[in-house]
Amino acid sequence: MAQAVIYKAVRFLKLPESPLGAWGEFSEYGVGVATVRPDHAIEEMLYGLRLRDWDVDLESLVTADDVIRVGLEMDPATFPADKLGDVERALSAAVSWVAHYLQQGVGIS
Repeated sequence: MAQAVIYKAVRFLKLPESPLGAWGEFSEYGVGVATVRPDHAIEEMLYGLRLRDWDVDLESLVTADDVIRVGLEMDPATFPADKLGDVERALSAAVSWVAHYLQQGVGIS
């Protein structure tokens, strides 16, 4: 679940204009190059977990530092402070997307 949240947050950060479109390596966000996974790959990670009564607090499962360290492959200590709000907003949206997929069984972007 944590990886799915991280990957979706990176997708929101790197491809806000095309959440369902391209994938690969992108650097448009302005802070390094990150691998962006397509939604179907994120959904495949979660597929067997759908429609179950999970008692997992997704909001505390992944932090902005996790997205920066794992998803953007950067050191959180050197991450630009003015872009931290962007990461937090992308993380919030990713948590919502993953929670909806787990509860409803259908991904939305």
